[in-house]
Amino acid sequence: MGWEIVREQHPNNCGKWSRLWQFEDVYHVLTYNKGTHEVEGIMLNKSKQQIPHLDGKSFSSMSKLRLLKISNVDHSEDLTYLSNDLRFLEWDGYPSNSLPSTFQARKLFELNLCHSKIKYLWKGMKAFEKLKNIKLSYSHNLIETPDFTSVPNLEKLNLEGCSRLRELHKSVGFLQRLFMLNLKGCKNLESFPSNIGGLKYCLRTLNLEDCSKLDRLPQNLEVLECLEELNASGTLIRQVPSSIVKLTNLQKLSFRDCRDQPSQTLMSFLWSYMFPQSRNESSMCLRLPSLAGLHSLKSLVLSGCNLSEGTLPNDLDSLASLEKLDLSRNNFVNLPESISRLPKLEILCLRECKRLQSLPELPMAIYFVGTEHCSSLEVISWSTLKKLCTSRNIVLLHLFNCFKLVENQDRENSLAVMLLKLHLRELSFKSVGFHICLPGSEIPAAFKYWSTEGSEIKFGLSPNWYTDEFMGIALCAVVPEVSSELYGLCKCHISCIMEIGSIQMTYHITIPSHVHSDHLWLGYLSIQEMIAIQYSDPNDLRCIHVRVLLFRYYPVHDPLNSVADNRSPIILPAKRYGIRMVYESELENFEEFPAGSNIFQHHGDVCDAPDIHALVPTSDLSPPRIINCESNSLGLRAPSPHILGTQIPTSLSPFGEEFLGRIGEMGGRDDFYREFLGRIGEIGGRDDFYREFLGRIVEMLRRG
Repeated sequence: MGWEIVREQHPNNCGKWSRLWQFEDVYHVLTYNKGTHEVEGIMLNKSKQQIPHLDGKSFSSMSKLRLLKISNVDHSEDLTYLSNDLRFLEWDGYPSNSLPSTFQARKLFELNLCHSKIKYLWKGMKAFEKLKNIKLSYSHNLIETPDFTSVPNLEKLNLEGCSRLRELHKSVGFLQRLFMLNLKGCKNLESFPSNIGGLKYCLRTLNLEDCSKLDRLPQNLEVLECLEELNASGTLIRQVPSSIVKLTNLQKLSFRDCRDQPSQTLMSFLWSYMFPQSRNESSMCLRLPSLAGLHSLKSLVLSGCNLSEGTLPNDLDSLASLEKLDLSRNNFVNLPESISRLPKLEILCLRECKRLQSLPELPMAIYFVGTEHCSSLEVISWSTLKKLCTSRNIVLLHLFNCFKLVENQDRENSLAVMLLKLHLRELSFKSVGFHICLPGSEIPAAFKYWSTEGSEIKFGLSPNWYTDEFMGIALCAVVPEVSSELYGLCKCHISCIMEIGSIQMTYHITIPSHVHSDHLWLGYLSIQEMIAIQYSDPNDLRCIHVRVLLFRYYPVHDPLNSVADNRSPIILPAKRYGIRMVYESELENFEEFPAGSNIFQHHGDVCDAPDIHALVPTSDLSPPRIINCESNSLGLRAPSPHILGTQIPTSLSPFGEEFLGRIGEMGGRDDFYREFLGRIGEIGGRDDFYREFLGRIVEMLRRG
């Protein structure tokens, strides 16, 4: 209403309006320099429309401007003036090298110039007594930060993605109210101010992620008494200082991918794979001190640090508050037993620990174990499985591509159903769900109602299916292989869409982008999770309709926003489905299992698979709808059978078989193939090189 009154006062002269918010009006005022001292606020949300030219003096008449929020301006001249009355300045893509030399906005409290062309904010000393937030993220031309001495109330400084930034002004260390400093992606930053004593009682978050030239943490790190989050992932830091234990308020600590990098030449890469004994991996790992003083630490990320037996601190179990531990992409064969003595540990991530052979006993609080691509994993202790399955939280067990673990069973897919049975029988708090994914291509016998083709399953319910003993619904599906030619780039998830009568519920489970064979997903949805059913008469619901789909998203880089967006996904239906209503009286006879399965290291239970009395299959339902991934009418794309445009032959000559065999002997793992092709790509650098290279290899394989 207020904006309309402003418009009515000067209907034909928008330059005299106190507020400008529509593109046409902002365009007119800025392009033709029609602004006046009446303008107090310009707010233009991000738009695809561009202001093609901005005069350097466009703001010279707007002396009372207090709010400026614009973006997408093409500007060739340096600005000569901005109002000193500004309180809020947000200009995405700010086009000048610096702020105007006359700019001295003492009342400014927020300065946001993301994606700008700024080289330096200001020269010398400027007084911005009320300024609390400076955000210059992805300003790739920024070389240095200014003197912050006269910005005493600064609370947040965000320099993420300022890839040319070489140094921070020493005054940063004296900002006594700064609680967040974000330097993520400052790839040319080599050092940190030596004196950080002024941050002692204020700094809570320090983000140094991907500062790839930074080889040490700030000196006197221990003075940061209030620090709660420290992220040094992707840096050159190899030795964590022992003083880190004095950060008693630290809650999150990450050193992801901090390790010595081996030689990057193609020949040294091939040599290291052909002669692995020549590598001294222990000298390449991150070196950690005792962590005994970090009593508040809740999250510790050490993924990709080349750690192995003996490299973790012996006093790991002193981290009494630790809830999440990420040891993915390391070289452990066995995990230290001290992990079992972490009383609050809930999440354990071990993705791509390709040498890991067994899991130790885990703490009582554990509810998520991620062992995707642990190709050597053979044993999970029975006590660990029991603790996991009786957690008071939703149970998540990811065993993608853990083929040896499944091979050790006496019968395919008994693991998944046995864990579900354990979850249902042992758990006193039966309102939590359960999800497990592991290699498998058959629906377990416990699921009496199942489908082997089509994209969905439907069946009818008996009139009195909803009783006091009803606990929930068990679902399972065989999802197809996901072998991405863009390894690590696509994102995948399983969506389970369940309709009971007119009530629809959808569940999403994230999965890796490279699953090397069919996998079985088994989930349990408790009645407490199906909230919508409780607001209707369940016995009026006579039909269940289930669809399980696999979604693959490929990222598209957006240079303007420096983030990855996603294209329309490839959608694949599950190959098979199974479903079962779960009743408390049937738990004792949920499924029959072989005794003495060595994977659990105990003598398994024996029980019978019952009939399902509550379900009555219907014969008059329409056949399942087939989702055709080749059909453009549905907006779906089928995955390409080619890799980078080159068809891989299905039959090879003797030479071809021997060639691939030799390659396999060198690598022995899928990561070798990916890294090998990546190194080849560094030489070529173009897609046509990839295609030609692979084309010639394929021709050699065929001809021998």
